[in-house]
Amino acid sequence: MKKDRKNIDNSEEIRKTRGTSKPEVIMPAPASLLEMPQGYTDFFSELKERITRERIKAMLSANSAMVLMYWDIGRAILGHQQKEGWGS
Repeated sequence: MKKDRKNIDNSEEIRKTRGTSKPEVIMPAPASLLEMPQGYTDFFSELKERITRERIKAMLSANSAMVLMYWDIGRAILGHQQKEGWGS
């Protein structure tokens, strides 16, 4: 069943305004970038870049640790196969 475009638009509008029609609900709005202190955007840009770099480093470390573990498991299995005839 195809959704009615009017219902989609209406529900989207309701979602955007939910709570703003109730006087007891406070909807905070962020300050504009012009009102932010000097260096604010640069600081957070550098912080986000650092987080991204560290996430990548963590993933690469985890991947290399997993590869080393699998090699070690393979070496242990091979050792048992050669010594004790496992798999024959």
